[in-house]
Amino acid sequence: PDVPFACAGGVCGTCRAKLVEGEVDMAENFALEKDEIEKGYILTCQSRPKTASIKLDFDA
Repeated sequence: PDVPFACAGGVCGTCRAKLVEGEVDMAENFALEKDEIEKGYILTCQSRPKTASIKLDFDA
């Protein structure tokens, strides 16, 4: 499915979601604070799956 985004460059944070399951590589991040990343939040426009499946929560 399409994910929400505004900039597609890791700047705006519109695509922020909590990674519930799986692993990703996040290429760029100018929107999330260190503590948000530690809590499992990612920028979906900058993240590519490292595992066969991932689960995201856009409402977290």
